[in-house]
Parts: sequence; C-alpha cells; structure tokens
Amino acid sequence: MNNSALFSIVEGLRECRSLDTGSGTVTTVLATILVLAILSWWPKRAIRSCFDQSVTPLEKLLCHQKGNSSTAKGETQELPSLLEALREIPCLWETIEPSRDRQKIKLDLILQQQHEFPHVMRHYVKHHAQVASREIPDLQERLDAIEEAIYDGYNIFVFGIARHSRLEKLYTYYNGVKQDEMELILRCYPQLMKDRFDTSRQKNLDGAHPIFTLTYSEKAVSFVPLLAKIGAEIGGFKPEERGGLVCGNKHNVLKELFCNTVVRYDFGQEPSQLLDERSLEALVKLRNMGFVTPKDESDMVVWHLLWQETSERSFEFLASRLRLVIDEWNPTLLKNCDQHGSSSLLSLFLVNPYGASTSQLFRLILELGMKHYPEEFGFVFYGSTWHFACDRYGRDVACKIVEDEVFAMIESNGERTLHDFVIEAASNIELSLDAVYTLIRREPSAVLPKAMKNLE
Repeated sequence: MNNSALFSIVEGLRECRSLDTGSGTVTTVLATILVLAILSWWPKRAIRSCFDQSVTPLEKLLCHQKGNSSTAKGETQELPSLLEALREIPCLWETIEPSRDRQKIKLDLILQQQHEFPHVMRHYVKHHAQVASREIPDLQERLDAIEEAIYDGYNIFVFGIARHSRLEKLYTYYNGVKQDEMELILRCYPQLMKDRFDTSRQKNLDGAHPIFTLTYSEKAVSFVPLLAKIGAEIGGFKPEERGGLVCGNKHNVLKELFCNTVVRYDFGQEPSQLLDERSLEALVKLRNMGFVTPKDESDMVVWHLLWQETSERSFEFLASRLRLVIDEWNPTLLKNCDQHGSSSLLSLFLVNPYGASTSQLFRLILELGMKHYPEEFGFVFYGSTWHFACDRYGRDVACKIVEDEVFAMIESNGERTLHDFVIEAASNIELSLDAVYTLIRREPSAVLPKAMKNLE
C-alpha cells in the first residue's frame, strides 16, 4: 500500500462519518476497527504525513534517525537535510525537548549526516567517534569526548589557513569544499566564529577571528561573505562588528580584502593575481549584502589605497580598486573625500607624501574626475591642486596629462564646444585662471566669439 492508498482510506472514513444512514453506531465501530488496524502496521511517519503535510526538517531528521523511514520497494527516499533544519531554526538544538538528551541527539545527527560536511573532515570525525565509542564506557564521558574532538577538528579546519607558514600548502586545503558544507559547520558550532587565533609567528594573525584568516588564501577567501552573514545572524558579534568584519583596525577584514597587504608581511610573498581578483569579488558581494558603508568606501580609497600600505603594489592593482569604488560605487568621493568633506580626492592624493605617487595614478584620478565632474574639470584647478601637480611631476608633465584628459573629455562631450568650456572656466570664481590658460594654450581661437568664427 502506498501513500495515495492511505489517503483514499482516510477520505473514505471521513465520508462514512458524514453519512446519515441510521446505523451510525455500526459505521463508527467499523471505522474505529479499520483505523486501529492501519495504525498497528503502517509507519507512524507515513500516517502523520497524510494528516499533516507540514513536517519540520527537524522532525524528518529525528524520524530518519529512529529508522522510521522505510519506503515501499521501488520508491526513492529523499534524505532529510540537517542544513535545511538549521537554516529554518537557527537555534535548533535549544528547541529539542529538555527531557531528551540534546547533546546525544546533536552528535547522532552530525554523525548521521556526515555526507553533508566537507569531505576532508569526514574521516577525522568518524575516526574519533569510533575511538571514543570503543575506549570510553561511560556514556556522558564518551559524548563529551566525541563533541570535543569534533569541535577541535572543525576549529582546525576553519583556522587551517593560519596554521601553516607556507601559502602553497593552503591552496589545496579548501579544494572541493562547498559553501553549504562550510555553512553547516558554522551553524552546528557558531561559537567557532568568535574563537581567536593564538600565534607568535605571524603578528598580524595573532588574536584574529577565522573570518580574517580566510583572507589569506585564494581558495578560502570566497567564504568570507558566508562567515559575515552567519556571524551577524548567530555568531554573537556586536552590531558594529558586522559579523566579525570590523573588529578593530588590526583585524579589519574589509581593509584586508581591499589591500591584500598582510600576506606580504606575515608570509613574505606577493599576493597572487587570483587572490586579488577573488578578494575584490568577496568585497563586492559584501557590499551587495549591506556590510560596506559609505565611510568604509572613503577609508578604502584614502587611508588604505593612497597611503603607504599599498604604495608598492602595481598600478593595475590600484586602478582596479579605484575604478570599483569610485566609478561604480561612490563617485562623490572625487569631490568630498576627507572627514570634513572639504578636500577633493585629487588634492589629497597630490599632498600625500607616503603613498603611491606615480603619474599614471594621477592621470587615472583625473580621468575619473573629468568623467563624473566635467564642469569642474575633475577638480584639478580647484584651490592649489594644479600647483601641487606641477611641483610633484614638473610643469611640462602635468600640463601634458591635464591637457590630454581635459580635451579628451571635451571631445567626448558632443553637446558643448571648447568655447563653452572656456566661458564656464572664466566665469567660475572657484577655478583658478590656469583652467582658462590650459584651454586656450592648445586652441587660442577658443576665446573668439562664435560669430567671428562663422565670419572666418
């Protein structure tokens, strides 16, 4: 008999009770006998599913654990998911009735659902469970030993990237590990996310949470958004810590994703191009999830990109970060980039004596400024910015870069002519006269009225 047959019986019973045949007593007795007969041999889980289709994932798991999951020959059984249950009820273990042994149920479910966990951990967990079962007769002591071994194993796994001094060992550590598998570990033991790494070998790792140590590996960095999401949900972090992303200046995950500098300090290696790319992907995902604030964006550009920490990185690295934050996220940083909102990004860049100061980067910032603020000429002629540029690169080099970018902007703007920009520059009291001079130096006829040009 299958479930459809059982449904037919149930519906038949309901119809019998609704009939007014005058022999209600006989009908009730027959119905009662039929129901008792069904209950005596039909699996309880199947009966409940007929009357209540909303069986929770935890109930499915417990039924499966008890062995009440037999199916008719030829039928396919869908295994319950521990991760599904934990997603539905984050504090799942606390919902188990106090009269039952929560620890035993939890460990039984973890051991039963090992196919949901990372493959690199399955043998470890199974081995320690077998050893404890064989060598520790007392039930409570055996459960404690199994749970301690499982927790330590997962702790090593999550912190694994920080336990090696050579990065090449880490590149295979997370091979094949899926997001769901990592999520299941964290939902089973959310306290892992607040553990701190204790080391004297790598000063920047000392005291770090797992979410920070994952930023070091191109294989593991993609898990950072997952840890932030679960950390904010059930990790026990303060709201301002944002799931462990911002735990002081030393262990600022957003900064590390943006700069990728600590790999050089702690491991003595240059970050790979793949790590740079995947770090940026993780940062974009975090922003889409709401973990990146406008202040973070300003800090990324001013304090972490243009200052000393990234001064030795390649132009391609710096350009990719700048284009992301300014071009796609927040173009207003070009105008107001300091904490008082009074300095342009270009001005801060030119007066900074510590960070990267190449003319390539100067040209890029000016290009972005011309793109988003053409009427202000990218702020290059505001205040003393133009003179700072001449002092740093020499007047000839600065003039060449500025003229190239200014006239490229004018040529790309089909609505207004060079003459229009000359009039705007001359009438804007906030712009220095260097703006007018730069425009007419290449094309002196720009100062002539349009009527005279037409006569010529």
